[in-house]
Amino acid sequence: MVIDQMYQFLPTAFKNVADSEMVMRMLRPQMRSHFREFVSPGDLVFDVGANVGALTQVYLDLGARVVCIEPQPYCLTKLHKRFDGNSRVTIVPKGVAHEEGRLPLFISSGAHTTSTFSEKVIRQSLLNNRNWDSSVEVPVTTLNALIQEYGTPDFCKIDIEGFEEQAFQALDFRLPALSFEFHREFLDEARRCVEYLQELGAALFNYSLFFNYSLQKSPWYTSEQLFRELAHRGKILNGYLRGDIYARLP
Repeated sequence: MVIDQMYQFLPTAFKNVADSEMVMRMLRPQMRSHFREFVSPGDLVFDVGANVGALTQVYLDLGARVVCIEPQPYCLTKLHKRFDGNSRVTIVPKGVAHEEGRLPLFISSGAHTTSTFSEKVIRQSLLNNRNWDSSVEVPVTTLNALIQEYGTPDFCKIDIEGFEEQAFQALDFRLPALSFEFHREFLDEARRCVEYLQELGAALFNYSLFFNYSLQKSPWYTSEQLFRELAHRGKILNGYLRGDIYARLP
């Protein structure tokens, strides 16, 4: 059974483990094949919400220079242990938001690499019995500020647990290609993100399902086609819908 068919039948525990280093190592060959469409040797990649660096390693394998942006203390420790001394990696110990400053970062003890700035994520997770029982105040920056400091990325991946819309509010640059995470509960926010990216020139969209590193369509979708497809796919998966939306310039 292929991954996008078995996706709806995975037990909850494995869906949580799917972000772990072990599973990501298993998926790395597929991840390299997938991201080769977006990342070439010498490219600059922003890994926004780098977590413990699983995708950072994939981008490095493809020859890129990577700016890792991650505010969570546990994840930062892992990133420094893994990448300190690598001249192609820059670690930025900050979150990304709509303006620079400081914000409370909420952390789930049940999944210690999972954190969010989003109160909506917390409300939804509480309904699913996930506890957000600690928080830490962390510095936050903006996509604009990162671009001004490090340059325009050839590819930008954003996975910040429901705070993607706020991050895009401080993006004024046209990016060649990017991805951002979406959830079924946040499709309205995802649509607003897509609309904002269209204003910046993005015209083509695609998506992959959670941990299935394979785009769903060639040629790519228009924005309206994308959300019709996501609505249809959500019905097939009995409402469990999560993955990444990809956008690129025409």
